[in-house]
Amino acid sequence: MVGERRIKVAEDANVQGSGGLCGDGQGHSPKPCSVEELEAAAKTKAVKVKVTLKGGDATEIVDQTPGNDSGDGDTRPDAGAHIDSCTTEGLTFSTSDQPRPINHIMLYATNVSDNACRMVGYPYLKFSEDQQAVTEVLKGSKPRDIVVLKPGATAFASINVADGSGEAEGPVEELTEFQVMLQDFGGESTDPVTVPTPGEDESAGEPLSVDIGAAFVTYWHSNAADAANSS
Repeated sequence: MVGERRIKVAEDANVQGSGGLCGDGQGHSPKPCSVEELEAAAKTKAVKVKVTLKGGDATEIVDQTPGNDSGDGDTRPDAGAHIDSCTTEGLTFSTSDQPRPINHIMLYATNVSDNACRMVGYPYLKFSEDQQAVTEVLKGSKPRDIVVLKPGATAFASINVADGSGEAEGPVEELTEFQVMLQDFGGESTDPVTVPTPGEDESAGEPLSVDIGAAFVTYWHSNAADAANSS
């Protein structure tokens, strides 16, 4: 489909990809792609191409998807226009220690579904059953572009778990897990999933001291460096 028009791909069509249609997603020099690879990429709804028509058929299809150095989400401003928001059912979550800034951990969300999805806003976090509201977001951490996850790609959010002054602003909990919820386009939260704190075993976290009053989280980012730098 080109807009609302159905286009037939010519048998000898020249399909050129630079990471979006075929390859590793890194945006290298164009190379020939097969029609099968074109079809597979089209199903993700996260690629952009230039189509040349001759006699009503597509004779040349050239990848226009911007390269992504991290190999993760597509962050073009218009990338998520027609893509559904991500759900917890289509993602797996994990965490790791974050050396800098101090008192931070990194939250990972990896798309294990067969379709691209859009990471909306920031993760809703709850560290305690007594926590009345979700953890605050660091407003200055909002990325300029939409984060769209292709199948297999990962989104990142940095979580601050303590005040750098060493003085607690609220109750301090020793946790081995916490709850994560996603936002949909209306700001409503999805069902929560339980995510372990960082540890040698990804399925079982090690005790982590969380100052619930000082905690905050960044918006979702398409790579870990941006998430860390924004916090």
